[in-house]
Amino acid sequence: MKISESVENAIGIAGVVAVLIIIGLALSGCATTGAPEPKVTVKEVQVPVLRSCVPKDLPEPGTYADDVPGKDAAERFQKAAGANQQRKARLALIEPVLSLCR
Repeated sequence: MKISESVENAIGIAGVVAVLIIIGLALSGCATTGAPEPKVTVKEVQVPVLRSCVPKDLPEPGTYADDVPGKDAAERFQKAAGANQQRKARLALIEPVLSLCR
């Protein structure tokens, strides 16, 4: 056997091995699969929505007669009586609204 024949045999064997490696890599690429399709689930969820039970046209409390103190006992008493009437009128507006909120 000459040196040139042994070199040719080595190149031939290396070529065959290289071809086998390329074929193996190509087949292993075919064997891999992509990621599985994601499972999509649609669920309906019912969530309570908070709504105000106070109507928007309900007037603000305002000022009452006894917010400013009187000069003497008689004036303070009159202011307290007037404020009591104002608070009763305001309570008459608020009570129906509160009963709807309960």
